[in-house]
Amino acid sequence: MTGNGEERVIWRGAPSQILNLGIYALSFLMVIVIIAGAVITKFWILLLALLLPLTFAAYHFLQVRSQTFEITTERVRFATGIFNRVTNELELYRVKDITVEEPFFFRLIGLGNVVLDTSDKSTPQLTIPAVGDVNTLRERLRESVEQSRERKGVREIDYE
Repeated sequence: MTGNGEERVIWRGAPSQILNLGIYALSFLMVIVIIAGAVITKFWILLLALLLPLTFAAYHFLQVRSQTFEITTERVRFATGIFNRVTNELELYRVKDITVEEPFFFRLIGLGNVVLDTSDKSTPQLTIPAVGDVNTLRERLRESVEQSRERKGVREIDYE
């Protein structure tokens, strides 16, 4: 709860479709090969063969499209699933560490991954993949984690 007693959303988003770039490129190449092979086959076989790469690409598109993340002042909600949807929640005070990963290709287009290491048993690590402005997101998350711990009076002790 914030000072006024309400939980508020500080960030909402989804991964970029850039995660599927390899899938899309492979599907495109398969379509080209199938069309080139159509010269020696029958037209109906071509149509049937085109369904495979197009279905493959569409499935992966929907798989990434169905992932959603919402960070509030109290928790992180993340949902996934094309047909059967599963929504999980992670309390912010359980976040132990926040890491920003910016692979070379992602950096070229302004994307990165935010990785949360947590003390949550069901979600010890959560990655928010391929999102923009990751450094601002990390800072907002860090501030919200600290505020959540302060409000709840939570301290973390690591035993080794």
